Amino acid sequence: MAKAIEKDSGHRVVRGEVGRRPAGHPVLLQYVLAREVNKSPVLFTLPLGFDDEALVVFCAGRAAQSFAVSNALVQEWRTKICSAGELASWLLGPYMSTEWVLLDPLPGCLVAGGTPTNLMRWEDFIDYLLGQALGKHGRPGTFHDDL
Repeated sequence: MAKAIEKDSGHRVVRGEVGRRPAGHPVLLQYVLAREVNKSPVLFTLPLGFDDEALVVFCAGRAAQSFAVSNALVQEWRTKICSAGELASWLLGPYMSTEWVLLDPLPGCLVAGGTPTNLMRWEDFIDYLLGQALGKHGRPGTFHDDL
């Protein structure tokens, strides 16, 4: 069956792909920056000021590319498309020590300093992904601007 990618409410979704969801049901796509190290993907994380890191996730591929360009990241970083399930697998597997997720950081935020907006605990991000996959808008209070 053919894979069709469409825009739905500002997000890219996949419709009619076998093995993910029944045909006609959208699959929310997110974007990360990744590079290959020893034939395995490594996802871009942003160091935070309190000895921790955040996995950086974008709702649009162009936003991920703009972030990489505006922060002068080296050319080896590429935009990777991920489903909600794939991101959950990363956070519950190889990135299980990552406590934070930064959703849609602004271009140039590495230079600006300070605490980024849209910073959330990984558990809240999983809830957000599940809410999006079910057609909801996520839980109130998901985003932590008070950090």
